[in-house]
Amino acid sequence: MTQNTLPRITYYPYFHTGNQYTERMIELHSTFAEVVPFEGFYKALKTMVARGFKRNDFSVINWLETECLDRSTKRFSLTRAGSLFVKLLVLKVVTKNIVMVVHNYYPHGAAKSDIPKILRFMRLMEKLSDVVISHSGADVGRYEYVPHPLYQFKSSPPSLQVPELAPLQGKPYFIVFGRIMPYKNVHELMKVWPADMHLLIAGIVGDEAYVQELRAQASDNIHFAARELSDDEAKVVVEQSQAVIICHAEDNVVVSGTFFFAMSLKKHVIALETPFMAWAARSLPDGYVAVSPDVAGVAQAAAQFRPEISIQPAIAEAHFGDTVITDALKKAYRLH
Repeated sequence: MTQNTLPRITYYPYFHTGNQYTERMIELHSTFAEVVPFEGFYKALKTMVARGFKRNDFSVINWLETECLDRSTKRFSLTRAGSLFVKLLVLKVVTKNIVMVVHNYYPHGAAKSDIPKILRFMRLMEKLSDVVISHSGADVGRYEYVPHPLYQFKSSPPSLQVPELAPLQGKPYFIVFGRIMPYKNVHELMKVWPADMHLLIAGIVGDEAYVQELRAQASDNIHFAARELSDDEAKVVVEQSQAVIICHAEDNVVVSGTFFFAMSLKKHVIALETPFMAWAARSLPDGYVAVSPDVAGVAQAAAQFRPEISIQPAIAEAHFGDTVITDALKKAYRLH
C-alpha cells in the first residue's frame, strides 16, 4: 500500500445490516479508506485472484459472537462454531488483517451452562483476529478502544404528536427507553420509584405478559408508550424527558445503545453501575451520568436530579464525535 493509496476495507456485518450503527461506521471508515461490501467467500476468493492475488487490507467483522449459537436452542453449536472458524480462515486468506468488533462478551440469551465454553471460543476468535475493538473505555488495555458513534437525527415534523405524552404535558418525567423485557428490571424500578415523580416506559413490547404485569402494578405516575415508536417519536419522547433511566446490567454487554441514544440527544443518564457506565461517569463532567449499584439507588439519583446541569454538545463531540472515532480507527489499524 503506497502513501497515496487508500486502504481497502471489507465491512462484513453478520447481522444488523442497514441499521444506523452499521451505516455510521461504514461512513466513518469511508473518510480514510475504500470500503467494499462482502459478497460471499467464493466471490472473495475469485476477486482476489482477478486482482492478481492482491488482498484487501482489512475485513471488519461485527456481532461475530452470535454466530456460535444454535438459533433455536441458544446452546453452543459445535457445527456453527466450526463453520465460523472456517470462515475466518478464508477471510485470513483474502485479507491482510481481520478486525473483530466486540459488541457483547458473549451472546444475548446464551444458555448459562454454555457460557464458559462460549468465552473460550471467543478468546480463540480474538487470537485469530489481528485487531480487536471495543466501544467501551473500560476495556482500554484489553482491546483497542474506538468510541461508539453518536446517532444522527432529522428534525421531527412540527405537527408530530405522540399520544402517550398527552397526560404528561407540562410535567417533568424520566424515561426508560428500549425493548420492554423482564431482564430490564422495570418492575423493580417501579417498586421504589418516588410517588411524586413521573416515569414513562417506552419501547417495543418484547414480552406481552410482562408488559401486562407492569400495567397492572403501575400507579398513576407511571406511564406507558409500549409499542414500536417511529424514529421521530423515539426522538421526541427521549428529548422531552428529564433523563434516561437504565436499570439493568448484564455481564455480557459491552456498552449500552440507549446510553448513546441519550448522549446524541444531549440527555442525562441515570444507570445501574457496570464497568462501562462507571467509566462514562468518571470520564464525562459531573452530573452527566449518575450510577448506582442497585435499583433503589437509581431511583434516589433520579430524585436528586439537577436539571440545571446541561450537557454541552462540544463535550459529547469531544468524547464520541466523528473526528475522535476516525482517529481511533486509524490508530487501531496502525495507519497513523
